[in-house]
Amino acid sequence: MTKLYNHKEEVVFEDEAKTNEETFINLLKSKDDISDLYLEGLDFNKKQRQEIDEKGLFKDKTFTNIYFCSCKLNDICFKNLKFKDCCFNLSRIEHCVFRNNFISNETEGEKRNFFYDSSCISTSIYGNTFDNSYFKNNNFDGANFFFNKYHKNTFQKNLYTSSYIDDSTFDECVMIDNEYYKNRFQNNVYISSCINKSTFDKCSIIDNKYIETIIDNNKYQKCAMLDNEYIQLYLENITFDKCNFTGSVFKKVRLYNVEITNSDFTNSFFYKVDFKNNRTTGNNFEQATFVKPKVFSKNAEEEELLKYLKPINKFEDNKPQGLSM
Repeated sequence: MTKLYNHKEEVVFEDEAKTNEETFINLLKSKDDISDLYLEGLDFNKKQRQEIDEKGLFKDKTFTNIYFCSCKLNDICFKNLKFKDCCFNLSRIEHCVFRNNFISNETEGEKRNFFYDSSCISTSIYGNTFDNSYFKNNNFDGANFFFNKYHKNTFQKNLYTSSYIDDSTFDECVMIDNEYYKNRFQNNVYISSCINKSTFDKCSIIDNKYIETIIDNNKYQKCAMLDNEYIQLYLENITFDKCNFTGSVFKKVRLYNVEITNSDFTNSFFYKVDFKNNRTTGNNFEQATFVKPKVFSKNAEEEELLKYLKPINKFEDNKPQGLSM
């Protein structure tokens, strides 16, 4: 007899199976709404994982108030799921596929909260594929996100603290109203995505590539933003304070209404960047390289930056059509 318990050590489900994994599989077979469970050390073997996928046991399920402690989920397909008030602590989620956890089956076009009001603490999320899923109001503390692929996902109002987001691809994703504190972003690629209304505080953002992405209405404070590439994108209505952009490359970027203070651009490279209504104070642009910039205004607040642009192109040669100066 194997029993599954909740946080109060009350029995939630029991059967004649020999292991927690077998009993949990039987629970998945018996109902679609699963709640109030404390699962420790869960680790499915190959045969069990095969049964889970063949029978779609992680499909069309709702998990509420489930605590996964030191659990390992790998090589499993998750589809049309909801996780609410769940916690993954000291767990590993590896080489799984999370698909279509965004649109509700009941109402066409309705957003389906896939992972919300939940947390990942000191958990490794490695080599997974997340497709069309929605993450909202979650807490990621000390989590490691490595070598994941994200396609058409939405991340909204999440809190990331002391987490690593490395070697991953974000394609057509939306990241909005998130807070990032002391996180590391390294060797990621962002394609046709949107990052806005978010706060980055004391983060390490290194060796990332942003392609045709909208980055706007964000605040960056005391961030190390080294060796990043920004290619054919918008940087608008952003605040950078005490950030280090050493070695970064900006190609065909629109830099509008950006406030940059006390930041370092040593060995940065600007190619065909549109500058308009930016406010710059106390920055180091002396060793930056500017090639074919486009300057659309003469605001006094731009004086610090403009003194490096004036010798390259005259304002009259760069004014947009129909704009008098």
